[in-house]
Amino acid sequence: MKMIIGEEAPKKGELHLFGTPLADKTVSDFREEMNYCPQKDALFPRIAVQKQLEFFARLRGLSRNDTKNLLESAFEVLKIEKYANRLFRDLFW
Repeated sequence: MKMIIGEEAPKKGELHLFGTPLADKTVSDFREEMNYCPQKDALFPRIAVQKQLEFFARLRGLSRNDTKNLLESAFEVLKIEKYANRLFRDLFW
């Protein structure tokens, strides 16, 4: 998933989606052609709240900077800054 959302470059070879090298298109181009539908809960219990939300924002095509700004604002407006670095499993399980 990190290669698909642009977080990591392939270490060997190329990643192709729909017959096109990933390097030839942007994440937004691919979003028009595919969707992500988890088979289980979409929350990863051993990942911190902020990292989880960063993953979803980047998956949707937001830049790192836009993601950072959006999450900072959201955490502040919702007054949940204290939960940013807590694991999801610690919130619900």
